[in-house]
Amino acid sequence: MTVTLDRIENGVAVLLLDDGQRLLVPARIIPQGCPDGTVLRMTFERDDQETEARMARVRALRERLVERSGD
Repeated sequence: MTVTLDRIENGVAVLLLDDGQRLLVPARIIPQGCPDGTVLRMTFERDDQETEARMARVRALRERLVERSGD
């Protein structure tokens, strides 16, 4: 997916998608030195290992809360 950097304001980058929608992201994730109008390639990658790790932490927390509520 490509997006166009519209501008950066107050630490927020405004990206324009090809269909005209706007996407706001932290400016810190934009490569340094990109002027307004720069076309950026954006990708998303699934992280199954991290997803499972976070789900395991949530399950453990729920179990501890259930144990506490039984006291």
